[in-house]
Amino acid sequence: MSSTSLPAFVREELQRGESIVWQGQPDSKFAFRVSLPVLLIALVIALVLRHHVSLEFGSVFDFVGFFFGLLQFIPVAVFGMVPLFLARMAANTYYVLTNERVLIMRTGRNRVVQAYVRSSLTPMFKLDFAGRSMLCWRAPGMSQDRNGRLTANTVVFYAVDPTTPAKMGIEFPKISDAKNLTSGP
Repeated sequence: MSSTSLPAFVREELQRGESIVWQGQPDSKFAFRVSLPVLLIALVIALVLRHHVSLEFGSVFDFVGFFFGLLQFIPVAVFGMVPLFLARMAANTYYVLTNERVLIMRTGRNRVVQAYVRSSLTPMFKLDFAGRSMLCWRAPGMSQDRNGRLTANTVVFYAVDPTTPAKMGIEFPKISDAKNLTSGP
């Protein structure tokens, strides 16, 4: 993706004197493929429910089977949307590395822009999986989860091309070095 093909709102986020070093998006096809097992699990659950109902209710299966047939459609419908949701979310996410900041932007109904000062981020690790990479940085400070637990801040780029760190000019530690995952800054 060239800087001219970036959406206008991405260019609007750049500050004076800031230039783009690298920009990209998660691979939406990869996000779809990786989430397909969720759909398969939903189908297995639906088939098990269907089989259980037919064994349990025998002769009244016509009426009960119809009712439970509708119920088994619910997990398939819900879990079946996961691959589509992840693919759409990936297609609406932009990663931008500038000479000063790291930006993660999500388009859609509620546009969200997360900006981090580049010099404050420490590369934590790079994880290669199925031809794509996940890049993780440690960010300063702590964040609080829904349960009130404090966790270290991280910035993650999902499903990017494995050559991305070289294009960025950043070296990420290998995931096999566990010390890099747990040690402090």
